Amino acid sequence: MNSWIKGMAAVGGSLLTLLYGGWSELLTALCVFMTVDFITGWVAAGMAGKLSSNVGFKGIARKMSILLIVALGHLMDGVLGTQNELFESACIYFYLANEALSIIENTGRMGLPIPDVLKKAIAVISEKAEKEEER
Repeated sequence: MNSWIKGMAAVGGSLLTLLYGGWSELLTALCVFMTVDFITGWVAAGMAGKLSSNVGFKGIARKMSILLIVALGHLMDGVLGTQNELFESACIYFYLANEALSIIENTGRMGLPIPDVLKKAIAVISEKAEKEEER
């Protein structure tokens, strides 16, 4: 059993390295944003009495699709020989901004006020995403 777990960890680590070139702070931020978005969406739907396992499944499928697109961005960087993970970073910045906006929308549906500093931080992420797309 212990060997099986070690083998699965090795396969998982190898797959992550292949798809993302290792783990970065940007990937960590994206995963945290996606998790917070899912949780806030779930809570907002529950508060509105519209909680649905079918909608939740679609949300998880969308999150997995985001990770696949980011992996494609990383692979494009490798094929094209781009510096500083250009395509992968552009994908992550785009989805970070998208997830942040969704989180704000979800918390707004829950009746929570949004701090101005958070709104400004999201604007900065959006600007970075636009700059990465222009490159």
